[in-house]
Amino acid sequence: MSNCRSRDSLSLQLGRLRSQANELSTLRDREQMKVRENAELSGSLADLEKAKANLEAELRTAAMRQEQLVKAAQHSANESAARVNNHQEASLEQVKSTITSQDKCKAYFYAFSTCCISALESKLSDEKSTRQRAEALVQEKERELSLMSVDFKQLQYRFILFIILCRKFLTNLILH
Repeated sequence: MSNCRSRDSLSLQLGRLRSQANELSTLRDREQMKVRENAELSGSLADLEKAKANLEAELRTAAMRQEQLVKAAQHSANESAARVNNHQEASLEQVKSTITSQDKCKAYFYAFSTCCISALESKLSDEKSTRQRAEALVQEKERELSLMSVDFKQLQYRFILFIILCRKFLTNLILH
């Protein structure tokens, strides 16, 4: 009879052990499913972060372009007003220069200064265009850096998931 009890007890313990093994297997399957879902959500998050970074870069670019257009329009208006004013002054100076020799010296000085101003304005215009190209290049590099940062974060996360999965795999190998 004690032998029968031992068998029943052993049978009962084996049944419990099998039940716990099945439950453990189910829990592992759920965990793996959750890890996969988490990886998919992380990928979606990374894509959304990339899109956000692109939109932010485009917004900055559009704002800078708008600012440059406003500045260019203001500069153009100022230049037009200055040209009209300079033309009127030049005409007035020409009339005065015919009156006296002293006025002729003033006219030569005015012509010389106008020439210098034109040269300086041309140089300023070249420097402005160079600056705009440099700013556009900086914006592009900032956008690329932002995208690379998002990619790097995604790769870090995937590497961590890979390490976790490798550890679980090795643990399962050792247990079985």
